[in-house]
Order: sequence, then C-alpha cells, then structure tokens
Amino acid sequence: MKGRIEKIWDNESRNGQRYLGLSIDGQRYTLWEEKYFDQLQEGEVIDFEWKKSGRFKNITEIKYNNEDNNYPEKKLKSIIRMSCLKSASELISDSDIEAGKRADTAIEFARKFEDYIKEDWEEESNSKQKKKSR
Repeated sequence: MKGRIEKIWDNESRNGQRYLGLSIDGQRYTLWEEKYFDQLQEGEVIDFEWKKSGRFKNITEIKYNNEDNNYPEKKLKSIIRMSCLKSASELISDSDIEAGKRADTAIEFARKFEDYIKEDWEEESNSKQKKKSR
C-alpha cells in the first residue's frame, strides 16, 4: 500500500512496550518495529504492508518511495543549508551592503560555507573508503 503519513504519535502497550500510532491517508495504523521509529516523518510518502490484528492495523514492513528514498540525507542537507544561510546573514547583518543586495550576498556566503562543509564530508568519505579497502 502507498500513503502519506499525516500524523505520528508515541504510544505504550499495557506491558510497557513502545509503539507508534500513525495516521496515513485518514486511516490509523500501529507500528511495533523500532528500526523504523527514527526514520519516519510526517508528510512523508511510504509504501507499506500491514496485517489486521483484532481491531488494529499493524504495519509489518515499510519501503520508501523512489522520490523519498534519500529523505534522511535530504533533510540533513536542508538543515546544513539553513545553518549556512543563518550564519551568512548574521555575518553581513551590520555591514554597509545596501539592503537590496544583502540577500544575494548572504546566499553567496552561505554557498561558500556549504562548499567548505562538503569538502570535509568528501575527505571523511574518502578516508573511510581507504580503510575499508585495506
């Protein structure tokens, strides 16, 4: 089945086991597999399998749609970009740059900060690959 996660909430069973409640396209489901707990986000589209257990619909497997396969990576990149933009904006906030050019200047600086961060990732990734091949 395919659907968009509208809401996620934490629950606990009577015996103390944690599970998630999910609203997907207007239907309520439960999720007991902890490996998925930190991967799901509201608004995300997923492919999933479920089985009925009494009055509950228990999700048994989750597959991410092709357009959302890299969701955690996309989210991390977005957070980094926002951080770079915030830093760049703070850097030029008291400058003499005319107001109409501040946004473009902030974006230019933010891209430089982001490129700098990407260099560290590439170096770290290359280092890890070398260690694996030894």
